[in-house]
Formats: sequence, structure tokens, C-alpha cells
Amino acid sequence: MILNRFAKVFSVDILVKASGFILLPVYLKLMTQQEYGLYSYLISIISTFSVFLNFGLYIAQSKLYQDLEHKEKGKLLFTIHITLSLALLPLLLIIYGFKLDYVLLNFLFKNPINYSLYRFPILIAVVTSVYSFMLSNYFLTSERIRYIQRFNFLRLLLVNGLVLLILFFFKGDAVGIRLKYSYMVELSITGVFFYFYIKAMSPSFDRQLAFKSLKLGLPIMASALCDIVINFGDKFFLEKYVGFKELSIYYLAFSGASVIPFFFSTLQNVWLPIFLKEKNLSENLRKTKKMIKRVGILLLLLCIGILVFVKLVLWINLIDNQKYSAVLRLLPIMLLSQAISALTHLLINYVVYFEQTYFTSLVSVCFGCISLVCNLLFIRTYGMYGAAFSLLGINVLQFGVYYLLLKWNVRKRLVV
Repeated sequence: MILNRFAKVFSVDILVKASGFILLPVYLKLMTQQEYGLYSYLISIISTFSVFLNFGLYIAQSKLYQDLEHKEKGKLLFTIHITLSLALLPLLLIIYGFKLDYVLLNFLFKNPINYSLYRFPILIAVVTSVYSFMLSNYFLTSERIRYIQRFNFLRLLLVNGLVLLILFFFKGDAVGIRLKYSYMVELSITGVFFYFYIKAMSPSFDRQLAFKSLKLGLPIMASALCDIVINFGDKFFLEKYVGFKELSIYYLAFSGASVIPFFFSTLQNVWLPIFLKEKNLSENLRKTKKMIKRVGILLLLLCIGILVFVKLVLWINLIDNQKYSAVLRLLPIMLLSQAISALTHLLINYVVYFEQTYFTSLVSVCFGCISLVCNLLFIRTYGMYGAAFSLLGINVLQFGVYYLLLKWNVRKRLVV
């Protein structure tokens, strides 16, 4: 059942998420190295803060939807959506109304950019990313596989198709063009499919459900805030110390390695509702062990395939070998790091299962501090290699911590 659902979602979802990597040779022909480095850095900012700005409510949507009876599910969706909107929209109005985003800009960028060109597209991108993610999460949680297939297929076709046409026929700021048109199209598609989300809602706000959702979600939000240091800190310090050209090489390796979380996120989205439905802990442990073994083998094969693909496109000069050859030394480190991170998430699922989401905040604070120190020490001296090895070390340690937490919970709950 898991493989069947995964195949249905994966067949389209992976193409959407990996399209940026698959189409990289085309985009790199239409963008300068400087533009590619800047665009990738901006996308990192948008995606990182979007995860934080959904207030962890996607976890509550996944968890509580499985626990409630049919009539209560519509009320839950309405409550979560209203809670999210009442938290997100006033916050964005304050940030943009008082121009606090300019303060953030001065902190995040050492190299000068024309931010006024990107300000409104970034706002649209953040809002679209938050609601698009919640919509996708709902389709997968409610097991509406056909809807997620259609949603992702239209994103794949229309977003890349329009952006590539405009980049090819019109000269100008490639960064601004990609930001503006990518998210305008995605916002339109999300708006159309949001009809099905709204249709499933029951227009009744439940304070108890809102409180329970926030109780589950806010620790995840706090964790996401700390994860910004881990997942974004490497790009932040690279921008400060090496500039956009070397950052473009790092992002090329990062894009190749990102196929692994893209692949795994599809599997995770299919696996999580089934995992949370299973109330027998022993059975869930058995299934998880089997899943870790099989996913590990798949990730190994995927890593080999990515390395071969990147070496091939550099060899035939589809991607400029002179500018980007260093990516072959960096990519294996980042692939291993992302593979370990993916397997860690199979263990983190138990934090949600046991309703211990507060623990993720504690772990994230600790590793956020460790990551900050590592980036400060190693990136200044070793550049992108220091960033890659720092991230690998953090992911290995995180896997160990969540594995020990799982063993402790199992000992406490099961009589051996």
C-alpha cells in the first residue's frame, strides 16, 4: 500500500521538486554565475522562513486529522486555517508596513543588492509557500492522491514553462524574472486547488482544537526557528566570507544533494499518515526498522545516480566545467549529509507519535548553537568545504540523539 501510494505521488511530485535540478543546465545558460548565486540565496531565505511561518500547524493537521471522527475533521481544518491566517497575515503586515524587512536585509546580506526590485515578489513567495505547503499536507493527510498529482503536475508544467520562455525571450534581471513569475503562477494554481481545501472545512471555530493545534505546532515552530541556524547558517556565512560566485558552486552541489530530501519528503508525506494511524507501538517499530533499511538502500542508489549525472553534464560541458568543476569534490559530502538527515526524520516521527514535540525545540536549540560555532570556525578558513563538513557533523549527531530518545521511550512504554 505504501509503495503504491508513493509511486502515484512520486511520479509527479519528484519531478516538481527536482525540476530545479533537472533543468539546472538550462537555467545556468540563461543566468550568470552571480545571478544564480543570488537567486539561490534568496530562495533559501524564502523557504527557510516559510517553514517557520506556518507555526508548525501542519503537524497538528497531520496528527489531529487522524485522531478525529469524520464530522470533526472539517471543523479542525477550518480552525487550523483561521488560526494560521490570524497569526501570519498581521505579522507580515507589521514587518512590511514598518519596513522591518530592510533591517533583516542588512543583516542577511553583506554584498549589495537592489532589494526594492525583489521586495514584493518575496512577499508573494512567502505567502504562497506557506499556504501551498498546508494545501499539499492536507491532500496527503486526507489521502487525496489524485488532487496532489494534478496540483504538482500543473506546477511543474506552468511554472517552469513560463519562466523559461520569459528568460529566453526577454533580457533583464534574471533573478527578478524567476522570482516574480514563478510565484505568481504558483499562487494562481494554489488558489484554484484551495477550493477543495475550503470545501472540506466546516465553518465552525473550535477554541479547544485551536489550543491543541498550537500546543502541538508551536514547539515545532520554535524548532524551525532554531533549524534556521542549522539549515541556513552555512549559506549566511558563505555569503559573508566568499561572495555569490563561490556560493553558486555551493548551491549547485546543494541542488544536487537536495534531490534526496525532495525524494524523501514525498515518501515521508505518504508514510506519516499511515504511521500515525498505527496505535500498536511494537508494530510501528517493526515497520519503521524495515522502512529505514529499504530507504537506506534507495538513498544509496540515488546518491550514485546523482554523482554520475553531475559528472556527465560537466564532462559534456552542459554545465560550464571551468566554472563549476569544484562541485564534484563537494557533492559527495553533501549527499551523505542529506541521506543521514532523511533517515533522522523517520525517528523524529516518534516525537509526534508520543506528542513530545517540545523535545524538538530543546534539540534544535542545542544543535543551533553547535552549528553556529562550527560555521564561524570553519567557513572563514575552509569556505564551502567547511560548511559542508559542519552540516554533515550536525546531521550525524542529530541522528544519534533521536535514536537514543526513541530507545528511551520504547523502554518506558514496552515491557521486554
